[in-house]
Amino acid sequence: MLGLFPTETIMVGHLLNKDLKALKMDHARVIDTSLLFKYDISPCIGKLPRPSLDHLCKSVLGYEIPKSPGRCVHEAVASMKLVLTILEHGAHTSVPLPDEMLKTDDSRLLPMKKNVLSKQRKRNHASPPWCKPSWKSAFVRARVQQVKNKLIK
Repeated sequence: MLGLFPTETIMVGHLLNKDLKALKMDHARVIDTSLLFKYDISPCIGKLPRPSLDHLCKSVLGYEIPKSPGRCVHEAVASMKLVLTILEHGAHTSVPLPDEMLKTDDSRLLPMKKNVLSKQRKRNHASPPWCKPSWKSAFVRARVQQVKNKLIK
């Protein structure tokens, strides 16, 4: 299976690390969008799950992935668009909590709910809520730029 992907190929996907682990594969150039994004909340409330691809599409790209038989193609395209959005708009990778999470009674979120809700109401939801850059997305941007430069030459 590794013969299908030359070493200079960049694999992009959401939860790609789990897919590669299930296939017992390893690849040097992997961009996993599930590791690039995090929720825009205080780290003091503990570990939260990573944002889903559906939530990232809604909050960052502004559209929903269709629930159709060809969904896997739409998911692959969405993952690539997320990486391109990071590259075009800088290395900002925080997203707001989804409404379902704000409605939960999870005790870790209760102290933060009021604060998060007020911040989200103040924001303009037409554009993604970019904030501080993370080292992961800066690394990804640099790697993709290196590959682009090699392809152009």
